[in-house]
Amino acid sequence: MTEDTLATILAWPMWFFLAWQLPRWWRMPPPGPRVPRSFSALVRAFPAGALAFLVLIPPVFVHELVAEDSPVWIVCRGLIAVGGLAAITVIPAVILFNRPSFIVAPALRALPGLLTERRG
Repeated sequence: MTEDTLATILAWPMWFFLAWQLPRWWRMPPPGPRVPRSFSALVRAFPAGALAFLVLIPPVFVHELVAEDSPVWIVCRGLIAVGGLAAITVIPAVILFNRPSFIVAPALRALPGLLTERRG
């Protein structure tokens, strides 16, 4: 069994699980008042992280399967780069500032970011 086969076996069930759970996470109520601030900030980032995973996994596997330097390979590499950059910038922004608001679940948009919560 190669590494690619093992990655396929592990990643695709996770992809389908996240695709199934994302709507529920999007509609979830805000965390309770006794939840630590850092946990509530991570909860706000769950939908953004799941969306990043859902967007990045298909191009990664297609990238592994097609011939190198083919047009599909180049498009997949571009999608992986753009998706990875978006994930690296958006997820910390959601955790720290609770912005951009269209990525945060509607029930959690009114909450302050982690930096604002820590300041008091």
